[in-house]
Amino acid sequence: RETDENGRPLVLVQGEFLPEDELKLEEVQENGTKLAIVRTDENGQESGRYEQPVIVRVLCEDTENATVETETEAGYSRTESTVLGSYLEFSMDRPGTFRVITEEEGPGHAGGRRRPCWVQRSGGTGQIKHLNIFRFLPPAGGQK
Repeated sequence: RETDENGRPLVLVQGEFLPEDELKLEEVQENGTKLAIVRTDENGQESGRYEQPVIVRVLCEDTENATVETETEAGYSRTESTVLGSYLEFSMDRPGTFRVITEEEGPGHAGGRRRPCWVQRSGGTGQIKHLNIFRFLPPAGGQK
């Protein structure tokens, strides 16, 4: 499981997953991150991909100035997100490519400059290949 130096998960994904599903994240062009949920068979071979809606939470240290963008056929498009502590939460119709950016302001940044705000580790941005999937289940017996 990939975590930051404080033990917080870098990415959480909510959906209706099977126990053998595996979350895969890959860095792509333009500071994007491709998210895929891979289904495997009893031999551990890929047997398909999860193509249902998901809710994603991404750890970002500058959540107040960050924007989530998802990739569309026309390029990246801003996606509505909610701040939950140190995480940005957003929905996707199905797993795909997203990026989180922040606007830098101040001297030398006329009009603001965009920079990635994604997996910040000491020593730079790290590439993530595999993460655990976190499942959110309703309480037993429907009680809250």
